[in-house]
Amino acid sequence: MNIPMNRILDKMSNELAKAKQEQSEVRIREHLIVMRTLCDLVLEEKQDLNERTYSNNELNLVEKKMMSTPSRVDDDGNGDSLLDF
Repeated sequence: MNIPMNRILDKMSNELAKAKQEQSEVRIREHLIVMRTLCDLVLEEKQDLNERTYSNNELNLVEKKMMSTPSRVDDDGNGDSLLDF
């Protein structure tokens, strides 16, 4: 979900303004819950992006390591196999 950060911040500002105008504590809490939900949405999205970036970087490192490590072939076996005797 690619919602611009400014749009979410505007929604949060609107909810804060509405909460300040309310007299009922229950209604104020409702506006605060909306604000928390918006915060969670943004923070979870950023965390998901960071995890995906980390996973992609990790895969790239593994691929590079696999490609740069020459396979060892001994005279007695086929290489790094567990079944080499």
